[in-house]
Amino acid sequence: MDLPLIGSTAATASSGVTAKSEASLADSFDTFLTLLTTQLRYQDPLEPMDSSEFTNQLVQFTEVEQSISTNKQLEQLIGMQGANQAVAALGYIGNTIEATGNQLPLVGGQAEFTYTLPENAANAKVLILNSAGQLVQTIDGNTTAGKHKMTWDGKSSGGVQLPDGAYVIAVSALTADQKALDVKTGVVGKVTGTQNDGTGAFLTIGSVPISLDKVVSVSKPSES
Repeated sequence: MDLPLIGSTAATASSGVTAKSEASLADSFDTFLTLLTTQLRYQDPLEPMDSSEFTNQLVQFTEVEQSISTNKQLEQLIGMQGANQAVAALGYIGNTIEATGNQLPLVGGQAEFTYTLPENAANAKVLILNSAGQLVQTIDGNTTAGKHKMTWDGKSSGGVQLPDGAYVIAVSALTADQKALDVKTGVVGKVTGTQNDGTGAFLTIGSVPISLDKVVSVSKPSES
């Protein structure tokens, strides 16, 4: 199991950018002060330098410094959010979830999924494709309106048991007048681990990552 780290890779990289910005600003400010001191030292006493120019520059430096400080605080908030997601993801391990999406995990030769018809259909076909986009199985589905849950045994249309891994489901449903229906799909499975790709924490069912915001239901394993 790939445990998420407190403070993601993205947040760390962003912190590095902010640190470089701070260093660059400090160097620029030192240069500005050196030039200003030199100008004041050699200015004509009868025509003193207009103070408004370097005052404006000081204001600009202050604004940049405030922007960098704001970015730094945002990075800290992002890091905290990633940490909270990592902790929340750990609580899902071992539980069965249903999540919206079409990435179907085949685990132990079994895969469970759902699809929802907005209205009755004249016919409904469940298409299962492999990671290369090749059609491996077609299953006749229920045509009544509402949510339907199905299980795939992992076999191809030729009866060959396919290897575990990530597949894709699509449902083709037509009304009596041949109008295509907008079908929502979902996957069901036991959470086997978590991942962190630098943008946030993900649950995994087999080799398929599931974003936390895609989870629609959670059920704990039954006690024997």
